[in-house]
Amino acid sequence: MIYLPMPTWPDVPRPVAGCERCRVLRQQRALAIQRGDRSAASDCNVLIRRHHVEVHG
Repeated sequence: MIYLPMPTWPDVPRPVAGCERCRVLRQQRALAIQRGDRSAASDCNVLIRRHHVEVHG
């Protein structure tokens, strides 16, 4: 089996410091990347972006 590195997306959302939900989503994204699950990592990016809009405006 061949494992390729995860691509670096230029628009990866950054969690807001001190926000627990951002921390959890960042951790989930890191674990997804670690296991090579690009779909889950992308899902986490979407959730972080949505959370930013809804909570951090």
